[in-house]
Amino acid sequence: MALTNPAQIVIFINGKKVGTEGCGPTYPLVDFIRNVAALKGTKRSCEYGCSGACTVILTEWDREGQVYSHRTVSSCTTPLASCHYRNVTTVEGIGNTDNMHPIQKLMVDTHAVQCGYDSPGFVVSMLGLLLNNPQPTMKDIEVSLIGNLSRCNGYRAIFQAFKQYTERPSDEREKFEAGLPDLKQDVLEPVTFVSPSCKWSILPSFSWLKPMQMREPNGILVYGIPTTTELIDCTYVFDLSRAENSKKQMKGSIDFPANTTITALIKKLQQNTDKTNALVMTEVCRALGGVKTLQYRNARAIGDALTDCNEVKSIMAALDATVSIQESAQCKLKKVFGSDVTVPLKKVLGEGDIRYSSIKCVSIPNVKNGQVFLHETVGDRQANGTNLNFASVLLQCDGKVIDSMELCAGNSGKVKVLHTASGLVKGSELDNAGLADKLKELTTDKLQAGLIAKLCHNISGMAGLNEDAKLDCIKARIGTRRFAESTQYREHVSEKIETPTPLGRPIPTLQGYQCTTGQAIFTEDLPAYANELFFAPVTSTIAHGNLISIDAEAALKVDGVVDFVSFKDVRQGGNQFKIKDHEDEIVFVEKLIEHEGQLIGGVVAVNEHVARMAAALVKVECEELKPIVTLEEGVAAQIIMTGEGQVKCFEKGDAEAALRTCQHVITGTIKTTRQEHFYCESASALVVPTGEHDEIEVYLPSPGQFMAQHSVAQVLGLSFHKVMCHTRRIGCSYGGKLGRLIPYVAAVAVAAKKLGKPVRSKMTRDEDIRIMGQRGEFGSTYKLGITDGKIQAAVVDVQKNAGWNSDASADITSTALAHMDSGYDFPNFKVSGEAYKTNTPSNTAFRAYGAPPAVTITENMIFDACAELGYDQMEFRKNNLQKEGYVSHYEHTMEPSDVTMDLCLEEVLQQIDYCKVKQEVEDFNNKNTVKKRGIALIPNKYGIGFPFMFGKGAALLNIYMDGSVLLHVNGIEMGQGLHTKCAQIAAHVLGIDVSRIKVDGNQNRVLPNPIPTGGSTGADLAGNAVNDACVQMMEKLAPYKKAQPEAPWEMLIGMAFVTGTNLSTTGYFQLPADRYTFDPSTGKGRRWWYYTCGASFAMVEVDLLTGQHSLLKANIVYDIGESLNKAIDCAQIEAAFIQGYGYLTMEDTVFDSQGKLVTRGLDEYAIPSIADCPPEFDVTLLRGNKEVDGVLYSSKGIGEPPFFSGQTVFFAIKDALVAAKKAKGKSGTVNLLTPATPINVLTALEQC
Repeated sequence: MALTNPAQIVIFINGKKVGTEGCGPTYPLVDFIRNVAALKGTKRSCEYGCSGACTVILTEWDREGQVYSHRTVSSCTTPLASCHYRNVTTVEGIGNTDNMHPIQKLMVDTHAVQCGYDSPGFVVSMLGLLLNNPQPTMKDIEVSLIGNLSRCNGYRAIFQAFKQYTERPSDEREKFEAGLPDLKQDVLEPVTFVSPSCKWSILPSFSWLKPMQMREPNGILVYGIPTTTELIDCTYVFDLSRAENSKKQMKGSIDFPANTTITALIKKLQQNTDKTNALVMTEVCRALGGVKTLQYRNARAIGDALTDCNEVKSIMAALDATVSIQESAQCKLKKVFGSDVTVPLKKVLGEGDIRYSSIKCVSIPNVKNGQVFLHETVGDRQANGTNLNFASVLLQCDGKVIDSMELCAGNSGKVKVLHTASGLVKGSELDNAGLADKLKELTTDKLQAGLIAKLCHNISGMAGLNEDAKLDCIKARIGTRRFAESTQYREHVSEKIETPTPLGRPIPTLQGYQCTTGQAIFTEDLPAYANELFFAPVTSTIAHGNLISIDAEAALKVDGVVDFVSFKDVRQGGNQFKIKDHEDEIVFVEKLIEHEGQLIGGVVAVNEHVARMAAALVKVECEELKPIVTLEEGVAAQIIMTGEGQVKCFEKGDAEAALRTCQHVITGTIKTTRQEHFYCESASALVVPTGEHDEIEVYLPSPGQFMAQHSVAQVLGLSFHKVMCHTRRIGCSYGGKLGRLIPYVAAVAVAAKKLGKPVRSKMTRDEDIRIMGQRGEFGSTYKLGITDGKIQAAVVDVQKNAGWNSDASADITSTALAHMDSGYDFPNFKVSGEAYKTNTPSNTAFRAYGAPPAVTITENMIFDACAELGYDQMEFRKNNLQKEGYVSHYEHTMEPSDVTMDLCLEEVLQQIDYCKVKQEVEDFNNKNTVKKRGIALIPNKYGIGFPFMFGKGAALLNIYMDGSVLLHVNGIEMGQGLHTKCAQIAAHVLGIDVSRIKVDGNQNRVLPNPIPTGGSTGADLAGNAVNDACVQMMEKLAPYKKAQPEAPWEMLIGMAFVTGTNLSTTGYFQLPADRYTFDPSTGKGRRWWYYTCGASFAMVEVDLLTGQHSLLKANIVYDIGESLNKAIDCAQIEAAFIQGYGYLTMEDTVFDSQGKLVTRGLDEYAIPSIADCPPEFDVTLLRGNKEVDGVLYSSKGIGEPPFFSGQTVFFAIKDALVAAKKAKGKSGTVNLLTPATPINVLTALEQC
């Protein structure tokens, strides 16, 4: 957009001025950084500022304090005009691979880098913390990083990396400010930026607002940094973020301008806290410091927060805050006209929309003697919670007697001042047992009632305490973060235990330095071609219906739009194709719409902004039909998804007959959640026609290059050798970018082929969730027969939500049935299952495929049996584990290395001193009425392997004249450390240092027909191929080594070259036939190459009033044989644990009754944050087991198995609820729905 304004936005990036020509004031900062400044380290992971991957440091000159101010903000929501005359520091400005900042190096050295897409955000956020706090505590680190969410990080290593900054002050601020440009500027009159779509005026004082509003009555007023989302369709912005406020400080209150950021407000309140007001202000600062994320608090001013943050409204209203309001052309407050007035915030909330009021100042009355303030929240995760509910109370007390109460409660939808609360409790004593019952009647909301009850409980706990003791109680609520170094880190990293070869050494991931410096190239970071176009999808807004017509006329008239593509542009017969089981994949909708978000067409334009603006103009006419949304509706409709090689039932013995002879038969049901992948990097693609022979180059972040090549070639009608796929690395996948990405890539390829130009596309997070599918939910009914404490028989039936097409659902269901034994001895076993169609995104592969729901079902079945029959949960499991010689329900006889769960279990028992911990938990529960603790110790066995056809790996080894080695492998790096392990294998066989080896990005031009990377098989397949290539090379070099035994590596290579030896070798591996003998037609045979076993322990504390749980402790032991890289494997275990923890306790993809997605972003879908990382988190690899039957050396795959360790937390929560039930004098199990969110916990407690 060409600017026509007299003023130009001035912005500095990493100390250098960058021209803003062509960029309007509302242009997203992240796009400016990436597209104009060409700095790709800052990522655009979402459009809501919720992920942290887009974090930058915004520096300005504070005129009032005469110092530099540094704050971390989310660049994806920050408009460019908010950065005028400010310096933006990106990860590239912190350090590069030649000159790394200690923060960047620490993250690598402590193995805190996984996929690396999220790493720049952590680096920037940590530096931002140090600029404002030279010696933070572990709690400070946690708070500052809550806004940095990671799907592939266990977070413990992040604490490990930054721990050293808690031990001594740093001088980061001094060094940082020495490199800043001159940012001092006096603004005496409005500065206005103009673009064709929006004007933006920065006002130097509040006095300018009224005359400006008279000229532009429809302008939007912002006090801090607005989000780009709220500026959509905005034509004028009045920016008061830099305005000076002439209002004088009043004696009876603490006053602050409306443009004070929440962070600055906290600082001001802390400075004003003394002994006279500490009982209120200490808690107010704690409450405000817990609002959303640091990035939000740094950007949003109190004036903004009073319009978009109900939690802030609740806190301020309970404090009886007032707002000074100036007349506004759009002011909807009836009593505001003609002059400034001061109104109680409670009245503003009740009488009008504060968004249309011009707030000059907010005032908090001075604290009176005898006042106490408390604030409580409950959400689906520990911090920045989704489904957040809150309650705030200000008490005026006379000793133990309540004089008055200001009580507010609410959630993200609304906040309510409970005006009658004071009258209900006036005259009551603080420890009045009936206090909660009176106040809970004021709301029908279960969570808010629980919060009010918790407030009353905390109030009663202060009865009889003097002021100092009360203050101690308040301060204790701030909390601390303990840090415990993991066993494996201490033994294998800190103490630097070495091995004779590179194998087994804790070498950091080879891409680590590139990732933490922002120099790692992901698909979306590839340089743009001069003639490149952007594809913006046009998708369905309904879940089920018939497509009537598409009208793209208005879109095609937009300047910069090149074309609109749809099914009409796909060759005859190419629009519908097959990936796995059935020909039910579709590029573009032709007639029937099957889910919301289904691809109807795409606008192709000169850039993303134009393409998306035009895509919104495409008119789609549909005939809406009733959708099938829930699993229950799918089962009722009976549209069953089938697949090739599907096994619908496994049966061992006669389970039904055996059940009739058992002493006890436990029956039950459970339904697992629909888990969103939420990989760090959303889906993207770049398709480049070469201009010769119809060839195209496809760049995509997928572990399935072979499938992509096949499908794109099929859609375009090309031979495979004309479709070349490239993948350098992936910002996480977990199976989600395997099959579901392909139709989208094919759509981009259709556009590129039609237009003969490079076409790029990147999904927004909304599009990604609606298009790419999830882990489908499972429902199950079961019967478990037990005699004398031993399992005798079980019958399990499962149903899976497949989504709109087949994808891999049939195979996932079969895999779930195969994993249903979960390492337990079932003499008689019958498991059966089906996958059912619904009008939701097609559910697909996700970490561990069908095993997580299977393990959940079996463990829930066993938990309920133990709870009902009075068995000790751990002892029962221990006594029913499979042993050597056990024959599975698919007739695979277990060998010693297949069933080492008992060894792992014993190791955990010793580590935690199980009997002591169990007694401590019982003692705690006996003493506490509103909190209960629970524990779970669960073994696990996971089968690893693909069918024989897919059990192959390939490698290409090239050695250059200087002795450097370039390695190609058929496995793709996506954070699991695969390329690092392959380099270690090569270094081991070749006898050289790992630093000599580079593992190149993946392309099927080099290694054809690459097997998809996944299933924890990457190292087995690629590693064996690398080993083969290197062994061959060493055989070639053997004569030269024999002739010159002391010759250095470079000399050997030179000798080989001059004598005509080929220094390029291919390696290949094919799984031995006896490793996979399973026959799906009979459901019998060896189903897995081997098993990875483990055991995990979790301890939780559950608040019975709010349903919120806290994870206190996790201990994990895994037997992975002789690990190729213990540090990488332990990091994988930690990350998988956190992901599995989220699966059953906080995550759920929600659709409304019409099939429309409700949970669209990270502020609506709860993945664990760093605050959910347990303070005691210990991972150990089992030692001393010599009976290892792996495929690669003596190692075993570890990418997926630890996911089940995280599921242990769910059963610890159930254990706590059983304790609560027992305290009521009742016995038996509890019906806890998944995920174990606060509302589901409270529902389970009601049924006790």
